[in-house]
Amino acid sequence: MRRCRSLALSSTAIAGIWLCWLISIRAETTGLFHPDAQHISNRLYRELHVRKEPNGKEHGFDALDPLLWSRTSYLLDGKSWAQALGLADEFLRTHAERQISDRTKRAMLQRDVWAIFDWADQSDLPHQTERRELIARLAPIVKRLALSPDELAQLPDTYVRALQNHEFPAAYDPANPSQAFLPPDLFDTRGPWVCLGAPDHDLAAPLHDLSFTARSIFFVFARLPGGRAATLTYFKQLAEMKLSLFVRMQEPGWPQPMDVWNPKVPQFPVGTEFALARKLVLPDRDGHLRLTPVTESVQIRHCGRWD
Repeated sequence: MRRCRSLALSSTAIAGIWLCWLISIRAETTGLFHPDAQHISNRLYRELHVRKEPNGKEHGFDALDPLLWSRTSYLLDGKSWAQALGLADEFLRTHAERQISDRTKRAMLQRDVWAIFDWADQSDLPHQTERRELIARLAPIVKRLALSPDELAQLPDTYVRALQNHEFPAAYDPANPSQAFLPPDLFDTRGPWVCLGAPDHDLAAPLHDLSFTARSIFFVFARLPGGRAATLTYFKQLAEMKLSLFVRMQEPGWPQPMDVWNPKVPQFPVGTEFALARKLVLPDRDGHLRLTPVTESVQIRHCGRWD
């Protein structure tokens, strides 16, 4: 019997720039997007992304995505809504984007404000008046922070940087199965990792794409122990068999039939690994979406046997 162990690399772990920001945002005297901790860019980010418990403990400054869900009312009523509007107005009024010269910091702030815009822009949920007020202020901030196509292409390749800094082991360690690792050849088009697609030009990770609209692109990779040739052979076999990966069956102990792995599908071997890489997309100054070199996160699953 086999298992898949999830080994997830967060944005703070995969790239030096994220780790640098995590350290700086924790310090009250140090700025995140501007050296002045009280600069409007820093205060706006904290209001939009940092959540505080009654005891003062803060969350969200090191999160890849804002701690907001479809039914969250934070930023949509009461004090948090009024403060968010006030800070956004201050940012626009003072043209604060002109005071952020570092292109990477501009891009990351644009990314984070765009994420809040997307979350607020839901026409089928409560607080429609508040949502419209909020997105009306966030939209011009996203536009003002935009970089040129050349500047976006020059953003740091965070995956390569993490490899150069030797931040993680290069391979799975069976003696330390919970330890994250970062394959140096994940994006090598001739290497052992194969980038997977879906039939009929469908998406390989449709749920992830739906959750993040156009803000990120997801790449799904697989690597069988036998290398690239073995991986290609296995998935070619699956494609030619034209079998559904899941079938509806009645499982013992469950009241209703459920979708389970099709037993007719050939099992991949022990040691197979799957990776989900998330890369950043941003609009340029003309409003065109551009894929950037920034890898936001990587999730890797190493599949082995039950002990």
